[in-house]
Amino acid sequence: MIMWLRRKIVLVFLCLFVLFVTSVFADTESKIYPKLTLESGAAYLGLFDVKTNTEAFLGIPFAVPPVGSLRWSPPKPFVESNEIITAQSFAPACMQGLHIFNWYKNVAEGFSSDPKVIKNPYSSEDCLYLNIWRPSGTKEGEKLPAIIYIHGGSNKGGWSFEPNYIGDNLAKHGVVVITIAYRLGVFGYFSHPDLREANFGLLDQIHAVKWIHKHAKELGIDTSNIAIMGESAGASAATFMAISPIARKLFSKIIFQSGGFSLSSIASKSDYHELGIKFEKQLLTKESKNPVTELRYIDAKKVLAAAEVVYRDHFFQPVIDQNSLFSEVTSENFEMSLLSKDLLIGSNENEWLMYIDENQDLDDWLATEVREESRLPLKALLKEDRNDLEAIDKLMSAKIFACPSLTLARTTRASGGKVWFYQFNRKRINDVSDRMGAYHGAELPYVFDKHDDWLPTVDIDRSITRDMQKYWTNFSKYGDPNSKTLSAWPMFEKTEQLVFYIGEKYFSKSHISEKFCEYL
Repeated sequence: MIMWLRRKIVLVFLCLFVLFVTSVFADTESKIYPKLTLESGAAYLGLFDVKTNTEAFLGIPFAVPPVGSLRWSPPKPFVESNEIITAQSFAPACMQGLHIFNWYKNVAEGFSSDPKVIKNPYSSEDCLYLNIWRPSGTKEGEKLPAIIYIHGGSNKGGWSFEPNYIGDNLAKHGVVVITIAYRLGVFGYFSHPDLREANFGLLDQIHAVKWIHKHAKELGIDTSNIAIMGESAGASAATFMAISPIARKLFSKIIFQSGGFSLSSIASKSDYHELGIKFEKQLLTKESKNPVTELRYIDAKKVLAAAEVVYRDHFFQPVIDQNSLFSEVTSENFEMSLLSKDLLIGSNENEWLMYIDENQDLDDWLATEVREESRLPLKALLKEDRNDLEAIDKLMSAKIFACPSLTLARTTRASGGKVWFYQFNRKRINDVSDRMGAYHGAELPYVFDKHDDWLPTVDIDRSITRDMQKYWTNFSKYGDPNSKTLSAWPMFEKTEQLVFYIGEKYFSKSHISEKFCEYL
């Protein structure tokens, strides 16, 4: 009797132990492979990061691959199946040349690092995918603010999963971070008389945001609290969305980093028809009744090679096409487009420094870039600069980035939006930091807390990172970057237009480039 009782106790204990282990294992499995189930029934198995307590879903399609007959067509909705799909690796980058790959190599060399550390991803026309990072345990019905990031690269390069854009360290602050892909170069921005549309890259971006809206419930996103964040061409994309009649209501905030230049002049689709026909003739040896149809079936690598000849000096950007963008963009309808949009905006101190020839002469530059009556006043403002290189950097950084950004800030404030303006001036510390300065893109490792191994990173950089992530995510959550634990960042007002300087020290004053803007 006693033996039987002992066996029963042992058996019960073993059963309870098995149940406990199974439960723990199941919970661990759900942590390692979090599941995102869409309304259609499609389920994506992602990844769990124990360090940040976030989950990631990588390479999720938001549109049908734009290949074959769909090349140079607006994106088509992707139809999900009822399958369980692994979403644990990035999809290919969009078709592109070596523009951004070479940019990263140059930056690495600029910091005396081996350029071989830079890896170029595989690229393909089948590239319309997005990546999601969110706090672990986000429940259905929960509504978190979202940051949708659009990468830069002059609209002809870059990808949504560059090392500085991985979103786990940003998502851990209580936001959903999504990075999106879009067609680039001639695949994304092709004006031709036989095509109704031209802004395929912009349409991809808008389509991705619409996909996010559609699945907001499952993603745990508050659709009334979406910020579009972009850097360089990605920042300009956010403002093109703001003035697009099919996109402006999809978000309420813009985080605008080192952009502005594209809005100074917007061409019409017809302005580039001649270039489109030249591109057609580069690829087709015989005249065709349906040239675009034939072009759609030419190998993507041949299309890219031809584009790098025909469009060598062309800057790809959205054009006025009477569809995705207004038939006319005026200051009035631009201001109306920004109604109720809040804006966090800024640029870096040395945006143009690494692009300047060391032998460039200031007088030669002024003669080429500035109207005659402005040259002497500008030289007077630059009398304290150490050399021509420093002076040209100041003027180019102002002309291309700071001055257009100040105009955008004033327009947003006039439309009723709240504006927070920054100037990033932190320079990395090593023997060559003076030559790089606070370069174009220098703020991104701080925003995402993704400092490349080849970047010299010390304690002050980590401290700035912690603060910038709080400022950026506070803005995403509340429309105000401030909190009690941070240095006060004053709002950019109609009268007192204060700019918040981010570097070894934080301080506020008027923009350093303001004095140049009227002459540029």
